[in-house]
Amino acid sequence: THGFRHLPILATISLIMQNIKSFNKIEKILFAKELTKAEKGVKGEYEIIDLKEYLDLANLSFIITNFKDNYTISENIKVEENKYKPLLESFSKFSKDIMALSMNNLFTNTYPNLMMNIQAIKNDFLLKDELEAIENSFSKIFDYRGKKRYITYFELSKELKEKDYLLQSISLLSEAKGFYIKSSMKKISPEIGNYFEEIEEKIIEIANKTERLEEEEQYYNYYQLNQECKKIYSTKKYHLYQKNRAIYQTFKLIKSKEIIKNIKDNIGFNMSFKNFIWYDLRNKLVHANSLENIRNVKESINNDIKNFEKFCITNDILSQTQQNP
Repeated sequence: THGFRHLPILATISLIMQNIKSFNKIEKILFAKELTKAEKGVKGEYEIIDLKEYLDLANLSFIITNFKDNYTISENIKVEENKYKPLLESFSKFSKDIMALSMNNLFTNTYPNLMMNIQAIKNDFLLKDELEAIENSFSKIFDYRGKKRYITYFELSKELKEKDYLLQSISLLSEAKGFYIKSSMKKISPEIGNYFEEIEEKIIEIANKTERLEEEEQYYNYYQLNQECKKIYSTKKYHLYQKNRAIYQTFKLIKSKEIIKNIKDNIGFNMSFKNFIWYDLRNKLVHANSLENIRNVKESINNDIKNFEKFCITNDILSQTQQNP
């Protein structure tokens, strides 16, 4: 009767909650779909259909909204339909890469796979608008094609700061500093540019290996390359110490006096910029036992982001060739 219409509504809400918490407990939701209305002299005809897919959609709606807001998903929330599972797997891998800052894998594998899986189902999907919102917002940040890596890292650092992933934000900004210096050095001459290209090809080659040696992974990477670029810029008498054979072999060409002189003569020097690139808020956040208190971490990151934009984007300070005091 009309007085009991609230019961199926309450039952539906209960089913949605139970499906989120205990996915395997609900086998079917059977509903009699009217084909022929039962009237006087007319026998009603009905088709029994399973509405459990709508619970999948409820779960997916929750997952998509959560993912769009903070790049994470709950591994406990499942779906039964196989056609949705590749999308959830892509969400999960994307989230893990963001949290671990596995940026090479994120840009080259995880992000393209996520976009491919969204494209595969969105046109026949009730939540098409939500998926298109992810496509549009993510393409502005994670599609690095045609952009310098330091620009991509800078933009993502701002995005993660707004989502309160503060350590990831400042870590990316710290990496962006090194990428900016490397990018500026590559433009000095074809000789230097080609040398950096050789190192980067080696880094990508090792990263794409199915089986990688621990020594190669540890020393043939962008972090080591960027650290050396910072040292070349800021150290008056730069010298690459042969403490580890792997890193020495990686950068052996760059220890050439002619190359170092060429870089230093053409890239200029600015003490304020040197202090900026070596100010490492990341280490203060990583080490919980740091004796130095950070009163307002988010504000400190904001300042670092503003300074990066000023030095590296607005002024492009390393494009200046004159020596600055």
